[in-house]
Amino acid sequence: MGSGIAQAPAYVMRTADSHLENSASHPDTLGLDSVEAAIESLAAQLEGKARDPQTGSQNNGGDVLLALAAMLRDPALHDSIRDFMVSGSGAERAVRGAFNGFARKLEKLGGYFAERSADLQDLANKVVERLSGRTDDEGFPDEPFVLITTELSPILAAELRKTKAVAVITEKGSATSHSAIITRGANLPTVMGVVGSCEIESGSPSW
Repeated sequence: MGSGIAQAPAYVMRTADSHLENSASHPDTLGLDSVEAAIESLAAQLEGKARDPQTGSQNNGGDVLLALAAMLRDPALHDSIRDFMVSGSGAERAVRGAFNGFARKLEKLGGYFAERSADLQDLANKVVERLSGRTDDEGFPDEPFVLITTELSPILAAELRKTKAVAVITEKGSATSHSAIITRGANLPTVMGVVGSCEIESGSPSW
């Protein structure tokens, strides 16, 4: 993963609860058009993050984000969501059901493909956040920090290039994950799979 040594205070970001009791609105009141609009919005955002806004050239790890955008636009995924909703599922349940179905197919393939299933779960969460009116913006420290989190998604990994993160530690994940590919491209020292790392308190020295 990203090579080198870094030292800075820890910033601990625990994985948010996927339930939406505190959402601005409940996604199950929305129809298929709203779901497809949310998916397209996320795909376009990923494509934007994949390229440098100044030069238009592809960022390090941009190929990963473009691959995720392509997954979101897979017609089979949209057909599965439509089938769930026609059968009576609300928008959130339809999104999670369709994404989970694709994730299980990847898990059965094992190895590299099984690790991609976590990306699908993260994409499902992001789509539901959009449907519920929640923002996915994270308020990172203004000073250098070591990010400590349960699991680093590719989307969050791409965001780190715009922050003062100097390194990453996660409780879950592996060196072959999409997130690790992105942090490696950004030259961020990264250690994944450190059990108990989220028990560290934000602000503690970390290196």
